[in-house]
Order: sequence, then C-alpha cells, then structure tokens
Amino acid sequence: MTSTAAALAIYGLLWASFGLAHSLLARPRARFWLERTLGRFHRLIFNIAATIHLGVVLMLGYLLLGGLGWQFPTTLVWCMAVVAIVGLALMVLAVRELGFGTFVGWQQVIDRKCQIPEVPVETLRVNGLYHLCRHPAYLGTLLFFWGLANTPLGLATAVCGTAYILIGTWFEERDLVRKFGRDYEEYQRRVPMFLPSVRSLLAIGSAGQQN
Repeated sequence: MTSTAAALAIYGLLWASFGLAHSLLARPRARFWLERTLGRFHRLIFNIAATIHLGVVLMLGYLLLGGLGWQFPTTLVWCMAVVAIVGLALMVLAVRELGFGTFVGWQQVIDRKCQIPEVPVETLRVNGLYHLCRHPAYLGTLLFFWGLANTPLGLATAVCGTAYILIGTWFEERDLVRKFGRDYEEYQRRVPMFLPSVRSLLAIGSAGQQN
C-alpha cells in the first residue's frame, strides 16, 4: 500500500469514527439518556462534542493529505467555489428556518422553563426550503463538500462526507416515519429527499405570484 493510499484509508477510518459516534448518540434512546444526564445542556454539549470531533478529523486529514494538490483550470476552480458558496448559504438558510438557537442548543440552556426530559411539541416542517426538498441543510452540505473537492483532501472529504450523510439520512428518515407516521410518508411521496423537483419549484413560484 502506498503512503497516499494508507493516508486515505486512515482518513476514511477517522470519518467512520465520527459517523459512528454521531449517529449512535443521535439515536432516540441515546438522546433520552443525554437529556436525563445533562439536562437542558444536552443538545449544546452534543453539538460542541460533535464539532470538536469533526474538527480533529479534518485537522488530522490535513496533516495526512494537506500537502497534495491538483492543477485545475481557473474557470473550473471558480465554478466549484460558487457551488461551495451556494451550499454554505443553503445550510445557513435551512438552519435559520429551524431556528439557530434551538438547533445549536443555547435556546434550551437560557430557557429556564425547559423541563427535562423534554417532550417537545414538534410539528412537521414542510414549508420554505423544506417544500423543495426534505433535507435542505444536507443538500447544502453536499454542495459545500463537492465545491471544495479540488484537492485529494477535498475529494476524500467529499466522498466520506457524502457517505456519512446518505447513511445518516437513511436512519433519520426511519425515525421521522416513526415520529410523524402517515404525515411523513405522504411528505416522502410528495417532496424529494435532496434534489428539488420541477413540481416543487413551480409550486414555490406559484405561491410567490399569488402573494
């Protein structure tokens, strides 16, 4: 095995460690245990730990593969940069629709009325970006990853990140079906998982004209 192949294998294992840890802790039973143990700090601590873990993976990946590079035409590099920027903007907008504070976990911390274990009254979000696709934040992440795939490290990150998102989404969809039942099954039939359909785009356009 060449040094580059070994570095890629190690980087893949590092991503696997992140995916396994994040997915296991995101399971309903694990989340309930975290809520019971950490109280209203559970989501914030979970996100901080996940961010640190991912940061370590990316840092080690840079040490393994950061010295390698490719020569791409300038036009292609700029086009990929636009894809990455669009993906980042889509991630921000998708999280904004969910609520930054709630998504990150600091809203639960500052809310003294938050009782643990939490029994939130969750509603199925189907408007805005979620009318175009079921996982707009994940779509943005995929665009961001592949927009930066202009080096061996960037390509390896895009491949590993894509695998993680696809596997994680499969488990998340199962949980959402259990939580929302037929409503989510209908949502699955009507709205694509990642890539917006022509029908959903036309529906958004029609709604905008009516307003």
